[in-house]
Amino acid sequence: MMLLHPGAMGASIGSAIAGNGHSVLWVPDGRSDATTLRATDARFEEVGFLDAASRAEVVVSVVPPGAAMSVATEVADSGFDGIYADFNAIAPHSATQISEAFSHYVDGGIVGPPAWEIGTTRLALSGPRAKEIESLFADSPVEVINLGSEIGKASAFKIGFAAWTKGSGSLLLLICAYARSVGVEKELFQEWERRGMPLEAQSESVAQQMGPKGWRFGDEMREISGALEAAGLGNGFFDHAGETFDRLAHRKNVTDRRLTLEEVTQDLLQVFPKT
Repeated sequence: MMLLHPGAMGASIGSAIAGNGHSVLWVPDGRSDATTLRATDARFEEVGFLDAASRAEVVVSVVPPGAAMSVATEVADSGFDGIYADFNAIAPHSATQISEAFSHYVDGGIVGPPAWEIGTTRLALSGPRAKEIESLFADSPVEVINLGSEIGKASAFKIGFAAWTKGSGSLLLLICAYARSVGVEKELFQEWERRGMPLEAQSESVAQQMGPKGWRFGDEMREISGALEAAGLGNGFFDHAGETFDRLAHRKNVTDRRLTLEEVTQDLLQVFPKT
């Protein structure tokens, strides 16, 4: 199996598969030192791209959603003829488009944190060969939800989940930034608390958790936007959510400490200052 690429989530997915006795190949070209360390710790086999594509029976793609299409194209152009399993946060129409490049395609969507503990992470799968991919995760920390043979179902499940968890986070950060900009942040928090809504603590948590990940959440919001538009539900809210996360992209490398709500809201206001 070839894994593209062992980021924080991808490394856990690859480890779950390796734990069932399967060889996991990975390609180091262009990858960061952190990625290399994760792959080394997991004992994945380091190989060249074309070698991996010719040896692997399955390719698993776990990349930022903005890279899903280009990565799939690179694999298809290599002549790979096995099962391409796309576990990325993309819209159903994107999954369908990618599937056209492969003879064998499985749609996937991951819900939850990196899968190091049982009961935390679920993987939705759909497509004619979903059961074969499901078997790779038997008795692993990854719990599989098989949604049948229709490509796009797994992506739709992921879209629906992320639309709330991340979309609501972007909305909360925008509200906090607005309240700060007009000088009513303290009073707003107090009013929320008065009504039994502990949103100050929730806002701090969202800033800590999502601030450093905004660099990849922007594209995910745009995939959600496209999915809702295709369903006749419009696209404005999630396009704006994507812009919100884009404004935090420069925080990607802040991993040595927790961001504060003040830092995140100031970032949003500095990039788009009041007129």
